[in-house]
Formats: sequence, C-alpha cells, structure tokens
Amino acid sequence: MATTIFTYIFILLVCVGITSLTPKNVYGEHSLNQRIKYYIYVTIPIVIYTLFWGLRYNVGADYSSYVSLFYNMNDDIEIGYKTLNRLLKEFGFDYVSVFIITSFFPILSIYIISRKESKLFACLLIYFFFTTSLVFFTQNGIRQAIALFIMLILISKIKNIKFISFIIFSAFAVIFHKSAIVPIVLIAILYLVKTIKINKFILISLLIALTIFGRELYDFFFSRFSFLFELLNYSTYEENMSNYEKTLELSSGMGILLKLCLNSMVIFYQDKLFDKNKTPIYYFYTLFLIGILIEPIIAENFIMRRMNVYFIETKFVIYTYFCTYLLNTKKYTGWSKFMAIIFILAWLLLYIAAILSNSNKCMPYQTIFYYK
Repeated sequence: MATTIFTYIFILLVCVGITSLTPKNVYGEHSLNQRIKYYIYVTIPIVIYTLFWGLRYNVGADYSSYVSLFYNMNDDIEIGYKTLNRLLKEFGFDYVSVFIITSFFPILSIYIISRKESKLFACLLIYFFFTTSLVFFTQNGIRQAIALFIMLILISKIKNIKFISFIIFSAFAVIFHKSAIVPIVLIAILYLVKTIKINKFILISLLIALTIFGRELYDFFFSRFSFLFELLNYSTYEENMSNYEKTLELSSGMGILLKLCLNSMVIFYQDKLFDKNKTPIYYFYTLFLIGILIEPIIAENFIMRRMNVYFIETKFVIYTYFCTYLLNTKKYTGWSKFMAIIFILAWLLLYIAAILSNSNKCMPYQTIFYYK
C-alpha cells in the first residue's frame, strides 16, 4: 500500500516537475515552429505517463474487461474503439498496446488544452488531473475517457472553431462512446443562446441545500431522465459496473464537507473567472456547475454517475483556472496565495484518500514486466 501511494505521488511530481521546466515562451499564440518546440519539451512527461499507465498489469476495475474485448470484440461496442482494436491487431500488437494508446491520448489532450495558456496553468492542469482522481477514471472507462477528452479539446478551441470542425470533433467523441452526444448537444445550445449567469450566493446556497437534501430528489430526477439510458443502450456495455470507482468513504461527512467548501470557494470567485465573451472557461464552468449540483442527487446510481462524468470531471480544468487566478492576482497577494496553497494541499489529501480507498481498483500498482 505504501509503495503504491509513493509511486503514484512520485509520477504526479515527475510530470508536474518536468512541465515546470518548459520555457515560458512556448506557451500562448505562436507560430508553427513555437508549437513544435512546445511539444518537443513536453514529450518527456507525456512518454513517462504513457508508459507508466500503459504498461500496468491488472490495475483498474475494467482492466480484465478490456483485455477480453481486445480478443473478443462485442458487436455493441462503438465503431471508433472497435476500429482501434482491429488496427492494433492487424499490425501484430497484443492487448498491452490498447492500454498504451489509451493512456497516451488523455495526457496529450492535457497539453493540447494548456498550450495556449501558461506554464503555471499547464503544471496545475496536470496536478489536478491526478489529484481529482480523473487519472483513475481514464484507466477504467477507457472509451468514455477518450470521448471526454475529445470534448475537452473541443471546448478549449471553441472560440475559433468552425462548424465543420465542431461536427468532426463531436463525431469522433460519439464513435468512441455514444453517451458523448448528451454534453455535445448542451455545448451546442450554450453556443447558440445568450450567456447564462447566476448569482454566486444563490449557487452556493443551492449547492449546500443539494448536498444535504439531494438524495431525496433522486426519484424525481430519475423519472425525468431515465429515457437517456434506454436511448443510449447502456445496458449492453461490457464494463465491470459493480466495481466502478470506489469513492472515498464519507461516513464521517468530512470528505463531503471538504469538497463542499472547495467548490464553494470556486463559485465565490466566479466573477473573477467568468468571461462574458464565451471563451472556453464559460463552457467548462457551466458544465462544472451542472456536475457538482446534480452529483448529490445521483451519487448512489452507477449509470447516472457515469453520465455525469462529462460534467463533473471538468472540475480539474476549473480548479486550474481558479488557482492560476489566485497565484497571479496582484490584489491581496499573500491571502490569495495562501488560499491557493490550501486548495492545492486539500486535493492532495483527497487524492491520497482515493488511493487508500482503492478508487477504481487502482491498488496495488503492478507492471506487465512481472507477469509477461
């Protein structure tokens, strides 16, 4: 157990540390040469992460399911994932290649999203990718994780994206996991309608109320949205539903209280983060709000929680924007930096708690070198 915790934290620190060594001038809007230089610098953390997770053995609740799918593909699996498996087999690779490729895409996506931002943003994005435990989901719900990160790339480019590009990104997401159609339709609606903004105190009050009483709204919520599961034919998915993401034990309420406080902090600062011009943060933040507000209602339903992944997991991007703001602001510098440090350390503790509770069956970490 101690070895696994140390290993996961070490990989986290390595990826963040190497990213911090990239020159500042390779971030932002630059020429093709600068973009090439950026990806040369970030190759090392991408390779380290890809091999670390790609060469794992029997780590993750869905590991055995995806090994089985590689050799005996289910007809109901989306064509994108099915094609990927067929191509790998055509070139003579075995099942390990699937885990390498599907580990490579999320980490590459993170650097695609952060390239036009800043070095601090990139470091924090990697950090929260790990500490919010999204890293464990990407090693389990592999197909949905690919769809999720295609959606995140789409949002990151939405300010300048053309209609045909929107369709292409959307199609790629759906052919890896059909459930991606739900957030994509919402993103399209947000693009077409006027900016939606709700008072922060109303949102915080609503979040507190739902955290306390949300479970009692489940029957009402389910009766309104259960048609989505029939539409998406979720019951045919070859995934280990009984072992999906064991979350932090919250019987004491401390975990719930801590997350409530952290999310309330973000909402309190929404006026500093909110952009009326519908830059990517507007879409990330709107999905984030939907995710954290419905999570207390649906927390005990596996399939609804799985649908909510597209919304609540945008939190790692929003936390990055939030802490980047706190660390860069020139107002109340000492207090802002103190809050950012508290926020960052709190998620590190939650990350360790997720490992200890064997989130997504992430323990113990093992590599194929011991078993092949």
